[in-house]
Amino acid sequence: MSDQGEQHVISFGRGVRLMSEEYYIRELRPYGINTPRAFRSMCRAICCPIVFLGRVGFVDPATFQVCMKNLSLPGNKDFCATNAYLRKTNKRQKIYRSKVDPKEIRKNWRLIVRAIIDSRRIRGLDTPQTQKAVIRSAAEELTRFVLTMIPSQKQERSNGPEVLDHPA
Repeated sequence: MSDQGEQHVISFGRGVRLMSEEYYIRELRPYGINTPRAFRSMCRAICCPIVFLGRVGFVDPATFQVCMKNLSLPGNKDFCATNAYLRKTNKRQKIYRSKVDPKEIRKNWRLIVRAIIDSRRIRGLDTPQTQKAVIRSAAEELTRFVLTMIPSQKQERSNGPEVLDHPA
């Protein structure tokens, strides 16, 4: 295993780069995501796949960016991540969500990629064609991954109705 403060990046050519979960934890620590378990939980909630090598999880930064951008598209409900502290409101009026439906990413991936490119342009950052291709490729790969997570209609019917409250 590595030193706690060391940043890990694995690169497989120009378009494939994986960053260790330690990097993201260090960035998100002030916001309550301070353990690998909390980070992995957040990644599952936003549909961002993690590649485990040894004891360390790695995330593709382009895929993570696509997943995070999906959360911040206009019109979406607020997202409540792991370890978030919210004041209780009327229980009937759920004003936030804590999990992303994989179908949502599949449906909006072109819009998400366009939003990423537009936000870079607004901030005055150039997005070279190679970067656009990498972002588009990550979005398409994420879409394929999400498709494997969506149960077919036949599977949904065989599982029966979803049970929300489990008896003690």
